[in-house]
Amino acid sequence: MPIAQELPYETLSRILEFVTEDFEHDEEFPDFHDLRSASLVARAWRAPAQKMLLTNHLSHTTDALEQRWIPLCRTLGLNRARLITVEAENAAEQLRLLTQKNMSYEHVEIWESHPEIDALERYVFAVPVVVDPALLKGVRRLEVDAEIVYDRPPSDNAPSSLESLVLHANRFPYASFLQPLLQTAPRLTRLELVWPRPVWASVWASYSYSLSLSSSITQRLRAIAPQLTQLSLSLPPPPRRSPPSKHSAELTPCDFLSFCTSLRALTLIFLSIDDSAMFLSSVTSRLTLLEIGTYMPLTAEETETLLAMLELPAMAELKRWRVCRQSSDTVLGAFPRDEQWREWEQACRARGIEPRGAERFFTD
Repeated sequence: MPIAQELPYETLSRILEFVTEDFEHDEEFPDFHDLRSASLVARAWRAPAQKMLLTNHLSHTTDALEQRWIPLCRTLGLNRARLITVEAENAAEQLRLLTQKNMSYEHVEIWESHPEIDALERYVFAVPVVVDPALLKGVRRLEVDAEIVYDRPPSDNAPSSLESLVLHANRFPYASFLQPLLQTAPRLTRLELVWPRPVWASVWASYSYSLSLSSSITQRLRAIAPQLTQLSLSLPPPPRRSPPSKHSAELTPCDFLSFCTSLRALTLIFLSIDDSAMFLSSVTSRLTLLEIGTYMPLTAEETETLLAMLELPAMAELKRWRVCRQSSDTVLGAFPRDEQWREWEQACRARGIEPRGAERFFTD
């Protein structure tokens, strides 16, 4: 453990990603819990390791936040948190406490506290989380995996600091929350839309690549599309259980991608190669980075589709291209380096593109 204090910033960041991504599964993966506990009591660690670890808050209770984490940060002279991860039902209370203690935060994750509830039950019985809009002022990255509503309209239309937004479509925020959030986000350049995976195998056939949203939300998403430079689409949407109402509008990935005229980086997760090619054909801008995480095997037919993608207008200025096996947000690894893989690699390098599997890119 003492060796970790000498690690570079990028490596420490990756360690924290592992710790915070899997905190809900402490019983299944006890090492994550042990790693975090050990790191937080390593008082002898020097900056930036000590500061970086302590400014990532993860707590299920407000008491732990007030009695342990805030006093520890105060002891070390820290008043800014890098990452705040809170349960939806405690979100408003914990964020309000941080504000009262003059603790600022730049990355907030609000997640549903009952993930085991079936999606249909959630639609019927879910109670929205009420949040004061002032509590999210100054946040640069926001991830919402809960149904959220503002307790009152924002007091002003001052531009927010929001740069990155992650939305989970199975618990989409209310229009009264999302619309004012998007209206005052001129710095927002990164958007991630995460759709849930179907629970029942029979549901696959009823999937369609569209999302039924209110007309105002659809218009607002289309309005911010031109300012986006990074977009991530993960998983198909839930099956449509009823026809869309007259107050809703269908938003398809192809439709949305056509509005993203400044896009430079695109990530497509848990899609087939054919679907990825279909979405990519709707991109009107010139990409420099493309990442495809697919659950399908890389056959000769899929390889032909990958090679055909190189001819699309969006690929004219591509510098880096990742293709790997991925399920949901979990990278399963690289494809076997067989004949199909080598053929794709050679085609990429012939055009000056860096091909990668699950490994890190060498170039910036």
